[in-house]
Amino acid sequence: MKLTRFQTKRIASKFVDGIIITICTSLMYPVGGFLGIFYILFADGFMAGQSMGKKLFNIKVINIKREPKKCSWIDSILRNSLFGFVLLLLSFPVLGWFLFFTLGIFIIIFET
Repeated sequence: MKLTRFQTKRIASKFVDGIIITICTSLMYPVGGFLGIFYILFADGFMAGQSMGKKLFNIKVINIKREPKKCSWIDSILRNSLFGFVLLLLSFPVLGWFLFFTLGIFIIIFET
């Protein structure tokens, strides 16, 4: 299966967002995990539908149901709630990490 250029850009932008979340989590322990969850939930509502990773790769999220308008905060939360759930799993030792590496990786691959 060959990835299109757009799919490659989506994966790369999500990777950049993951790096930002990792930096938040590791440098600002113990509140960094919650900042990471906050970032992933609201990221697409920043900068007219672009997270930092999407901005870097020139990708924009729009809502086509309400004419092509920028992504709102609510749209961002709804779009990224599964990613927030996956990050929340990491806050629970052992069982959360197990669920992250079994269920979470599948969600990340499916959603990206």
